[in-house]
Amino acid sequence: MAQPSHDRLSHPPSPSTGSTVSSSMGDPRISALAVTVPPLPHGILGLGLESVNRKLACHHGARSMLWPPQPDVSVIRVAPCGTILIAPMLLTSETFSLSPARLLVIAPLAVLLIGTAGLESSASLQTEASGKDGAPMVLVPAGPFPMGVPTGDRDGGRDEYPRHEVSLDAYYLDRFEVTNGRYLEFVRATGHRTPQNVKDPSRNLWQGGLMPESVSDRPVINVDWYDADAYCHWAGRRLPTEAEWEKAARGTDDRRFPWGNVEPTPKHLNYNQRWIGEKTLMPVGSYEAGKSPFGAYDMAGNVWEWVADWYDPLYYEKSPARNPKGPETGTHKVLRSSGWHVETPLVRAFTRVKSEPLNRNDSTGFRCAADAPAKQGAQ
Repeated sequence: MAQPSHDRLSHPPSPSTGSTVSSSMGDPRISALAVTVPPLPHGILGLGLESVNRKLACHHGARSMLWPPQPDVSVIRVAPCGTILIAPMLLTSETFSLSPARLLVIAPLAVLLIGTAGLESSASLQTEASGKDGAPMVLVPAGPFPMGVPTGDRDGGRDEYPRHEVSLDAYYLDRFEVTNGRYLEFVRATGHRTPQNVKDPSRNLWQGGLMPESVSDRPVINVDWYDADAYCHWAGRRLPTEAEWEKAARGTDDRRFPWGNVEPTPKHLNYNQRWIGEKTLMPVGSYEAGKSPFGAYDMAGNVWEWVADWYDPLYYEKSPARNPKGPETGTHKVLRSSGWHVETPLVRAFTRVKSEPLNRNDSTGFRCAADAPAKQGAQ
């Protein structure tokens, strides 16, 4: 079971100067590495390098992600427990405000910090970002997309019509659903209540307020809308609007599913399952074939996801064409994606479901969003 801790890095760098705070460069193992430091945009403090002979204890289920997203710059391989298997990794000023579990990806590293005052910003490094909680985010550029039931599709629900064009400003969305491991850090930092299924305690993954390490890489469940909203604000972000969620899931080509128009298979998502405890849920990012056009994972299957909007079955008939944010009031919130228990008809990227905001169950989680600089431009 994971236990609370409140340790911090003893010598965080100055965000304004990026001054050197690490003495690890004297390590001959590090100085022997041939490392080419790419141009770093404003706000990037340096490059983290894993010690070359560090023993790795967490290989199962490891996944790769690019940071920044050019394979010739760097690849970080992250195991479910949070251990960095391969570096380098860019470090920002936000990185150093993280709590201990997130520092698992930094504290074991030999860190080289480089001042970046006056460096020009690089657009290639802005296609991904990370929040206060260290969660990787993908950029969804500004521009229009078709929202609602695709042209020629007659399988949509009444509240998913009419198809209409929506234009959104640029924004970032979490690449993965918020995990139990990240939620634990939120609980530790704020004293917020732990995820609980009051109606059916047998569906609780957290026991006695403690999170088993075995579920740290799985999406958090048994959280209501207010829990999700509180987490995103703590992390310096917000819940996505319904329109933002749908664009990130299906792109701009009027597709039915995040991966295209091919009917769902077990290689695309976790669905049509029965409850078998913690193994009902898959680790986030398990389905490479199911990711969205913008690189977001699990936009179908695994868990339903809270979004910011109140629910109105007729909202599409009157929603604004630019940056819609849903009705001003309501009794239910919108859920997007689809859960581990659903069958094929509900895994479409345009599916809308309503839920009371205080509802906490074993198939609902969330991810966060953030505004992107206006200079990210249109598609």
